[in-house]
Amino acid sequence: RQLAEISDTDQLTGLKNRRYLNRVLDEELIRCGRYRNPLSIILLDVDHFKQFNDNYGHLVGDDCLKSVGSALKESIRNGVDCATRYGGEEFCIMLPETDVKGALEVAERIRTNIENMAFLVKGDTVPVTVSLGISALLANEQLKMDKLLKRADEALYAAKAAGRNRTMIARANQSGSDPLNTVVQHKKLN
Repeated sequence: RQLAEISDTDQLTGLKNRRYLNRVLDEELIRCGRYRNPLSIILLDVDHFKQFNDNYGHLVGDDCLKSVGSALKESIRNGVDCATRYGGEEFCIMLPETDVKGALEVAERIRTNIENMAFLVKGDTVPVTVSLGISALLANEQLKMDKLLKRADEALYAAKAAGRNRTMIARANQSGSDPLNTVVQHKKLN
């Protein structure tokens, strides 16, 4: 059990890793589909992280990722939601039994908490922001894991294209023929 826990955990941030997410998300999709419960995913990416690493170095970049990981843990429901390091500076939050409205509240809480965290480099506060994309599985929808993640990824990249430090929501095509989405912008609350 201890080895399984270690192999499912990202060593840098202490969050679960992508391997764990793939397994649990697949199980959660089946469960939510069976009981017709909503499921939401948030993908987020640290804004301008390559520049951050170039300016401050990879060790400071690692410290930044640890701080983002801590902010994620503080922003979600413990024992219900699942925060994972998706890869590099990208993270994924799985929100079981959460519709798009609830996911938006969580995403904005995450965005605000990270924007307001005091990340210090040599005594100076350095701003850290994230862009977020939300994808929600509707109660009557049958969707595979890769399509749900693709929707969130498209919303994330739309948030980046719209200026970063914002949340975008992916919506399924109303006709149901296109499993991808139309991205709509959510304005920052502050």
